[in-house]
Amino acid sequence: MREIVLYVLLEGGRILLEKRKDDERYGGLWAIPSGHVEMEDKVSALLREIKEETGLVPEEYILL
Repeated sequence: MREIVLYVLLEGGRILLEKRKDDERYGGLWAIPSGHVEMEDKVSALLREIKEETGLVPEEYILL
């Protein structure tokens, strides 16, 4: 079983969603951004996925 990380980016009461590509599973739907944990710990995977998918580097985060 593969592990994934999900992240919710909040700013000014708004939540960032992503629209899934048409050629992906559930294509065309809006989703909470996520990604697979590769050969790394979950925090590293989280930070990598945020950077890859949004270009952002979070100043702070809370793990749930």
